[in-house]
Amino acid sequence: ATGTDGRLLIRGGNSSESQTYIDDMHVLSPYGATSPHQQARSRYSPFFFSGVNFSMGGFSPEYSQSLSSVLPLYTRDEAKESKVGLSLMNVSVGGGGTKAWKKASLSFNSDYGNMDSYNRLFYPEQKNSWKEPVRFWSLQKQFRYSPKENTHFKTFFTFDRTTFNQILTPSFGERREMDFAENNLYLNSTFRTRGRSGMKYFGGIAYARNRRMIAGAQLPEDLLKEWESELHLKAKAGKRFTNLYKLAFGAEHFVKQFRRDYQSNDHFTPTLKHHISGLYLSSDFNILDNLLLNASVRGEKTSLNDDFALLPRIAISYKLSDFVFSGVAGRYQQLSDKEYLTYNPVLSNERNMQYQAGIYYQKKQKIFRAEAYYKDYEKLPVMSNQQHYSSEGYGYSRGIDLFFNDQLLLNHWDYTLSYTYNDSRRKYLHYPTLVQPHYVTRHNASVSIRYTNLEVMRSMISISQRYASGRPYHNPNEELFMSGRTPDLHTTDISLTILAHRKLIIYLSASNIFHRLNIYGYDYNTQPNSEGQHERKAIMLEQPQNFYVGFFLTLGRNVAYEATHF
Repeated sequence: ATGTDGRLLIRGGNSSESQTYIDDMHVLSPYGATSPHQQARSRYSPFFFSGVNFSMGGFSPEYSQSLSSVLPLYTRDEAKESKVGLSLMNVSVGGGGTKAWKKASLSFNSDYGNMDSYNRLFYPEQKNSWKEPVRFWSLQKQFRYSPKENTHFKTFFTFDRTTFNQILTPSFGERREMDFAENNLYLNSTFRTRGRSGMKYFGGIAYARNRRMIAGAQLPEDLLKEWESELHLKAKAGKRFTNLYKLAFGAEHFVKQFRRDYQSNDHFTPTLKHHISGLYLSSDFNILDNLLLNASVRGEKTSLNDDFALLPRIAISYKLSDFVFSGVAGRYQQLSDKEYLTYNPVLSNERNMQYQAGIYYQKKQKIFRAEAYYKDYEKLPVMSNQQHYSSEGYGYSRGIDLFFNDQLLLNHWDYTLSYTYNDSRRKYLHYPTLVQPHYVTRHNASVSIRYTNLEVMRSMISISQRYASGRPYHNPNEELFMSGRTPDLHTTDISLTILAHRKLIIYLSASNIFHRLNIYGYDYNTQPNSEGQHERKAIMLEQPQNFYVGFFLTLGRNVAYEATHF
């Protein structure tokens, strides 16, 4: 994640091209609210989950409405120990626990955060820009029930509320007071079992609702209200019939609603209500002991534009000694963002063809991965005139990803090297020609070093250095569109984990420790000055450094060195 909002930007795609799932059920709003030019936080702590299966492309047709990546998160099937815990951080306080029975468990967690003390300590110069600091409250619950082996019923519930009141002074606009309030709810229930025949069954239902009210959203006296909801129904099954063949299939249905009420000089009240239905079929063929072929297809119907599409995918992998060679080709689609659908609800589905080839090597404690990819985009939204969109956009994204991790070189040490190259161009939105999008960085690299000594020092320290080449931006003082480049971006982060006691973990971290003022673009005055030039101001993070201190206390009969009580 790079940029001023912290959301995922994967292989030349924008943040709307990445989707998140919890226990295979879609998450409508995975990021918490934030003020302008501050990085968003995930609504869901990684401590809630036992597994992550992040895919940066070529993913299974089980997953819908994504052109770049999917992030499936999986909660624990069972909790065997009862425990309670407290967490105390420099921005929040929380607590909860788990009650475990023989075949079931109930977990609870709640957090309250207030950024006032943090802002006063680390950014006292900004005290006059906050009438009310960012405050957030969250609640999470999960019930798990496993009546027999290979049968699991789970219900996961979260609710959070975020508020703040900030005085905003745009680069070349009116000073205004933004009063923000958001409520977000997410609930899913899933059932998974395995029959006597070996067939695996899954059923799930998820409901999400988000409500926002923003006074001073764009102008000093305006009022913006937004309501969004989603109902997701899903069923799937699968079975390995022989050593040579495995079948999986499923169906799902989305009911989506969005309504906006914008009150200013004009009153704008767009409403969207639509459905998405999908079926998928996936076949695995073990052609040889070391050669696997997957052929799959998804059929998807979208009600807004009355469109039906077949989305085929084929993947192959070949294992040779410690190497795995793989290749994927597939077609993917998603609806345009609601920001554009409110102006033209019959926009075509955005689509791309994805091709990727990779090599994976793992031996002892060394891992190397390399992937090359190409994505061909079509039917992207284009602003043809003021507030009118069509689906005539197109583009491409191509590049390579390199990753290397070594835990063998020195005792207690491991290091990770990564590099990505991306060449992405699009003609979409207000772009008059095919250019590199404003959010894309062509070169990205990182180096991370970690020292772990749990026996003697009972601690782990890590340092990472990240680099990104400059982003393109449009300078209205120049004739060429998107001809400018921001300076390269650099940041150095450090973290320390201390196992102070079997029941207590201390975590400290600091980002951008050298306080580099990275520039992500420029705001230009729409009106030229007396010399005919458009003045500009750099776009930077409002708080370029983050400091975090956390104490995690977990109590339980057989609980040790756990940062979570969920």
